[in-house]
Amino acid sequence: MTNADFAKRSAIFIALALTPILIWSLFDVILIIIGALLIATLLDIGTYPFRRIHVPRPLALLASGLLILGILGGAGYLFGASVSSEMQDILQRIEQARQSIEKEVHASPIGEFLISHIKSSNVPVAELVGGLFRISATFVLAVLVTIFAGIYLAAQPALYRDGVSMLFPSSLGKKSMRLSIILPTA
Repeated sequence: MTNADFAKRSAIFIALALTPILIWSLFDVILIIIGALLIATLLDIGTYPFRRIHVPRPLALLASGLLILGILGGAGYLFGASVSSEMQDILQRIEQARQSIEKEVHASPIGEFLISHIKSSNVPVAELVGGLFRISATFVLAVLVTIFAGIYLAAQPALYRDGVSMLFPSSLGKKSMRLSIILPTA
């Protein structure tokens, strides 16, 4: 084995060993891409009834998006009232349980000791609230990016399919056409 062969095999081994770390690091990006593909597919499927009656694709996508948004809004409205009442019931039960636990803790000397130590410790509430807000904002941003990426994918699937196929060598030939299964055609 020559030094060039050894270097080539070592590089392949290192690349394969680092692949799981790369996937773990880019998990959020991969999740956003998969979500965008699902949204684009859903929008494209929603255009079929409109395209059967010869509605232009942009209008069919708009109608499909509004129809899907209406269905989700209607489902949210129908189930929102019952979920809201259930959440109010849960919050009341949590408050009753908290009061019961607090009463039991105050009744024992060990509980009083623990409460005095907990109250004397400095818990950074501002940091906790800031961290919670940061996580929520990141989630909302990821959802918005996913939705808009899905809309862009659905609007011009051929452009993105061709762009992704350019990432692979042309020697693959017909194998790169399998991307048409993933991304819908225009």
